[in-house]
Amino acid sequence: MPIRVRPSDLESAYPEHIRVRDEGTRNLVAAAGSARVIAASVAFPPGADAHEQIVLDAGGVVLRSGRWDGPGTWFEHALAPAPRIDVVDAARRTVDALDAPPGSVLEVVDEA
Repeated sequence: MPIRVRPSDLESAYPEHIRVRDEGTRNLVAAAGSARVIAASVAFPPGADAHEQIVLDAGGVVLRSGRWDGPGTWFEHALAPAPRIDVVDAARRTVDALDAPPGSVLEVVDEA
């Protein structure tokens, strides 16, 4: 379950978010056994962190997504700041990632 916070509290919640993400990723990779892991990350700011490295070391795939806009997102009625991706396009690109080679890092952002 995601950590739910108000946008004004995002900065103060960041350390807890990172802790949960890193611990959860380690647990997921351990539970996956020989199954490949595809993990969501962010393209803002881009760059490998512990969460991504855990996935890549296990031969998984990392999807660095832009901010989602569209139905059910924080930016449901407006474009998200760049980098962004429409939530429907993000879902399509996630399905496409099922065929990505192990150890791949894919940017899931609008091209425009």
